[in-house]
Amino acid sequence: MNAGKRITALLVLSMFLIAMSLYPVMAQSTSGDNGKKTMNLVIVLDRTGSLQQSDPNRLSQEAAKLIVDLMVQNGSKIGLVQYTDKVTDRLDITDINGQGEKNKLKSYIDGLGVPKGQSTDSSTGLKEGVSMLAGLQMLENPVIVLLTDGKNDFNGSDRNQDISQRDMKQALDIAKNKEILIYTIGLNADGSVDKNMLSRIAKETGGKSYIVDKANDLPDIISNVYTDALGYKLLSLGSDRNALSGNFETYDFDVTNSSVAEANVVIYKNRDVLVKLIKPDGTEASWDNDRFIASPSQNYMSYKILNPNQGQWKLMVKGTRNDEIKISLLYNYDLVIHMDQLSSSSFTGAEIPVKVNFMRQGRAIEDKNLYKDMSAVAVVENSSANTSEKVPLTAGEKYYQGKIKFEQPGNYSVYVLAEGKALTRKSGPQTIQVTEKNVPVMASPKNLIPWKKLLYTLLGIIGATAFVILLLKGIPKLIENAKPKLLFGKINLRVINTTTGVEEMQQSKTLAPYGTSVTISKLAENPASTLNTIVIARKAQGVYLTYSEAGSKDLSVSVNGDKVAPGQIVLLTNGCSLRVVAVVDSIKVFGRFSEF
Repeated sequence: MNAGKRITALLVLSMFLIAMSLYPVMAQSTSGDNGKKTMNLVIVLDRTGSLQQSDPNRLSQEAAKLIVDLMVQNGSKIGLVQYTDKVTDRLDITDINGQGEKNKLKSYIDGLGVPKGQSTDSSTGLKEGVSMLAGLQMLENPVIVLLTDGKNDFNGSDRNQDISQRDMKQALDIAKNKEILIYTIGLNADGSVDKNMLSRIAKETGGKSYIVDKANDLPDIISNVYTDALGYKLLSLGSDRNALSGNFETYDFDVTNSSVAEANVVIYKNRDVLVKLIKPDGTEASWDNDRFIASPSQNYMSYKILNPNQGQWKLMVKGTRNDEIKISLLYNYDLVIHMDQLSSSSFTGAEIPVKVNFMRQGRAIEDKNLYKDMSAVAVVENSSANTSEKVPLTAGEKYYQGKIKFEQPGNYSVYVLAEGKALTRKSGPQTIQVTEKNVPVMASPKNLIPWKKLLYTLLGIIGATAFVILLLKGIPKLIENAKPKLLFGKINLRVINTTTGVEEMQQSKTLAPYGTSVTISKLAENPASTLNTIVIARKAQGVYLTYSEAGSKDLSVSVNGDKVAPGQIVLLTNGCSLRVVAVVDSIKVFGRFSEF
C-alpha cells in the first residue's frame, strides 16, 4: 500500500471513529454465571468437647464428606479448619482433580480426632478460613461453611469479647471485599447456639444461616448449602421419606438436555442398601470410578454420573423392609447465560429488544429442550425510583427473546434470570440511562442550529485538522501497520511441579517482546513437549489461545474454568484465568491475562 492510500485509509478510519463517538456507547456485558461450577471451599469446624453430646455419631464429619462428593469432579479447591478458642489444625487448600483426591480428603475427615476443647471463639476459625481463601491468586465461587454447636465461651481462654469482635469484623470485611459467601450451620442440640451471631455472619456476606435441632439433618442441610451457593436446585425422588418393602423399588429421573455435566444422586439411609442404575438404553451401569462413581459412607450413599446421556434413567434401591430413605438429585450443568448488548441510553416510551442464549465454552447452545425446560425473564430495575419489573421472554429453539419498555426516566439495570426445576442461571447486569422523550423547543432564528448541520460542521473541522496534521508529520509510523500486530497485555504465571509440589516459577510476563505468537512452554520457561502445543497468538480481534491435537491426550487446558478442546480457539478477555495440567510432564501452570 503506497503512502497516499495509507493517508486516505487512516483519514476515513478517523472520520468513522469520530462519527461513532457521537452516537450512544453500547453497554458492556458483565460476567454473570460461570459455566460448569467449580468452587473454592473452606469448611470451618467447631471442635469443642460439647460436640461429643450434640453430635455423638460425628455427622458433622459426614456432612463435610458429602460436600466433597457433590463438588464437580475436576477443578474445585477445598480446605478445612478446626478450632476451639484457637485454631487447632488446618488442611491447606487442595485441588480436586479426580476421585482419588476426593477419597484422600474424605479419609482425612474420617481421621479427625475426638473434639476436646473447652473454650469457644468462632472468630478464630472464621478468620483463618477467610485468610486461606483470600490468599488464593484466583477465586472461583469462594464459600465458607461454618459449623458450630454453641456460642462463644471465653472461660479459661486468653481471649475476650473485644478481641473476638475485632477479629470477627476483620474477617467479615475481607470476606465481603473478596465476595466470599459464608454459610453458618448451628447444631442446636442443647439450645445454646448463638442464632443471632450466626445469622449476622451469613447475612453480611450474602450466605444463609441454618439452625439444626438434630445432627441427622446435617447431610440434607449441606446439600442445600451446596445448591444455594452455586445456583442449583435440589430435587427429590419419590416422597420426602420413602419406605422400603424389602424388594427393589424403582425411581425414575430424566436428563432432558445435553448441558448436564454431572448427575448426583444422594441416598440418606440408616442401614446399607443395594443400588442398581439403569441407563436410558436399558443396560445396567457399572460403578467403575470413572464415569459412574459410587461413594458409600456411614449415613449416606453418593452416586455421580459424568456426562449422562439424554433420556430416562432408573435408580433401583433395595433395603430392609420398613426402613426409610430419602433420595436427592442434583444436576451440575456446563453452561452460562448470555444477553446481547443493549444500548446504554434510551428515552421514556421506547422499546428495546432483548435476546438471550445459553453458551458452553464460548459457543452458543442450540438445544430446544434446554430452552423449553426453563423459563426466562428480563429483570428491569430502576434505581432512581426504587422499582423492579419482570418481563417474560419467549423461548425458541436457539434463544429467548422479548422487548422491554421504559415508562419512567431514571438509571436502569437489566439482567436476565432463567429458572428450571433443577437450576437457576443469571446473566450479568447492563445499565441504561433513560431520559424523558425529547419535545421540540422553538428557538429564534439567530440561535437555531439544526443538529445535523452542527454534526457535519464538527466532522468537517475535525477531518480537515486531521488531514493537515498528517500532511505535516508524514506517515512513517503507518508503515508499521503493514507488519504483523504484536501481542499485547501480560500474563501472571505460576508453574508447579506436581511430583514434588514445588512452585518452580511465579512471574509476570509482558507478551509484546514475543512478537505475534508464543507457546506456554516458552512463557513458563519449561521445555516440556506438551506445553509447546499450546499457543497464544494475536489476531485481528485480540489475543487468542489454542492448542493442537498433538499431545492433547496428556493435556487439560481451561480458560475461566471452561475446558478448551484441541483445535478450539478461545479469546482471552481481560482478567481471565488460565489453567494447564500436563500429566506426562508433571506440570501445572496457572495464569491470569491482563490487557493494556
